[in-house]
Amino acid sequence: ARSRGVPMIVGLGPVGLGASPAHLAGVALLDAEHGGIVLGPTRAEIEAFRQSSSSFAARRDRAETFLARPAVTKAGTAVRVQVN
Repeated sequence: ARSRGVPMIVGLGPVGLGASPAHLAGVALLDAEHGGIVLGPTRAEIEAFRQSSSSFAARRDRAETFLARPAVTKAGTAVRVQVN
């Protein structure tokens, strides 16, 4: 997923172990770009997350402009691009 630019989190591990169900209820920020989770974030953390999310979306949108273009070197040689 990362090599394709798709944010993803796997294996969060012991998130919330020992916490009461009441503590786990509420707002959580899941940051797949940086691989983390924030339980009960502050307003500042929420705002920082929104800015980071907007920045990621802008970078993704800029990258998408290249998807329809042919893959060629500076010398004009066509190259084949594959994604695994």
